[in-house]
Amino acid sequence: MMDEEIRDGPFRSGDVAAGRYRIVRRIGEGGMGRVYLAEDLRLAGQRWAVKWVPVDAAFPSQPEKEAAIMTSLRHPSLPRIVDYFGAGEEGVCIVMDYLEGETLLQRSAAHDHALPWTTVVHYGAQLCDLLDYLHSLDSPIVFRDMKPSNVIVGPDDAVRLVDFGIARTYKEGKASDTVHVGSVGFAAPELLANLQTDHRADLYSLGSLLYFLLSGGQFYNFTKKPIEAVADAIPPELAAALHRLLADEPSRRFPDAKTAKASLLASGPKPVAGGTSVPGAGGTGHAATGRRTVVAVYGLFPKVGATFTAVAIAKLLAERKLYTTYMGFPWAAGDAFLRMVSATRDGESEWREDRLAWRLAPDEEGQEDFDAARLYKLLFETKGDVAVFDVPSKANPEAAEALLRVSDAVVAVVSPDPGGLRSSAAVDNWRRLNACAGDGRIEWVANRVPSGVRLNDFYKLFSIKPAGTIREFSYDRMIGAMWNGRFLCDETDVREELSDALQPLLRKLAPGKEKESGFRASAKRWLANKWSIDYNKNKFHP
Repeated sequence: MMDEEIRDGPFRSGDVAAGRYRIVRRIGEGGMGRVYLAEDLRLAGQRWAVKWVPVDAAFPSQPEKEAAIMTSLRHPSLPRIVDYFGAGEEGVCIVMDYLEGETLLQRSAAHDHALPWTTVVHYGAQLCDLLDYLHSLDSPIVFRDMKPSNVIVGPDDAVRLVDFGIARTYKEGKASDTVHVGSVGFAAPELLANLQTDHRADLYSLGSLLYFLLSGGQFYNFTKKPIEAVADAIPPELAAALHRLLADEPSRRFPDAKTAKASLLASGPKPVAGGTSVPGAGGTGHAATGRRTVVAVYGLFPKVGATFTAVAIAKLLAERKLYTTYMGFPWAAGDAFLRMVSATRDGESEWREDRLAWRLAPDEEGQEDFDAARLYKLLFETKGDVAVFDVPSKANPEAAEALLRVSDAVVAVVSPDPGGLRSSAAVDNWRRLNACAGDGRIEWVANRVPSGVRLNDFYKLFSIKPAGTIREFSYDRMIGAMWNGRFLCDETDVREELSDALQPLLRKLAPGKEKESGFRASAKRWLANKWSIDYNKNKFHP
């Protein structure tokens, strides 16, 4: 957003790698590297995906291992490896097919996490074919990272598996895996327990992926509820297949992927050429979505009014008949006024006011180390339409980065304070915003803007217009409201002024939810375009 060139990993757009591959843009990122779209300067019109893998001092051979594994594989559901080269001292690059399409996570979110069960079975059957191939090699390969963000759905509705960063060949007799990683929402119990994994760990992850698609985006590892309890119209045969895939004990799961596929197809969809199923054949099945929009309100530097903005946004969204939750950020010091409000409620950290729920983080949690599993659980437990996270500028950097990556929208709050804008905190937070949410999810709000002052130089710092401009309210007005135990935005005139000032932002966060004017507004709920939890970025480490 700031008009400065920020290096995106090892490459900028326009860089030429290995004298051949012109970088177009970044198209993906995970815990095992970043992926760029590149044009081939030798083969006109040819485009590739260039994956940069950083070298980990603890596992320096990991990039070579990933390239060696993928180069040896030949399957229509896998990308081809065409080149491999070093990228300085910090990483290596793997060049592979550029796969048109979207991730299965994006496909699910585009349908409000309510894909028909027949479509889910269609994808599951294809993945079973691929797992059967990997597990049947002379040196069987255990993928260990099966999840929606690692599956690409092409225009032909065929699925392809990407990111072999933590795949490994199975060695019988080992007590535990050498490198213990895996996405906590989809990993098998034995992987999370740091035990030896075999091909049945992939079957469990497949079951977790299918459960996620069928349940409206819920994680079986957190709910531990049978699929029938969280999704409607699921055939009993499909439910039985999921129960077996998700068995805690590997010995109780299917013996292999081929058997799992047969059980999935027995649920009803008709097989077509190639053995997969017809998406949409049979019932439609509607999952109870449990879907919400996650908004991170992020202060660029201290005293920009991030909490004031977050509270105003939450209240205005609730006013538009959206069930909204204001979320205090557990990895940052809480707001002093909100702590006072909590004290007047006998220390309660959670309460509800009509459609607005309040969930404050206990004071002692502000200094805790970041725990990715806890963040995922917090996101899952938060119900309603919108969760508005209040993220101060001094929040735990690792925790802030994780939330920025999983949020549907990020609202950066900035004030026209020259000293604050030039501070190291502002620079660090801008870089963090661009690195974690620079894919079109960032909006910004100019707060505490003095009336009657021209600030052209301030607005020129940004490449896009603000989604809202809030004037600076008088100190006596702010203090007066606080001494009355009220938020300033609860004052009628202030609420109306904020509603007008933030209207562009509110339209983006909740289209179709503007106030009624003359006739009843549409009751459509916002269909999420993307719930971009970067599962790759937040691995589970014991």
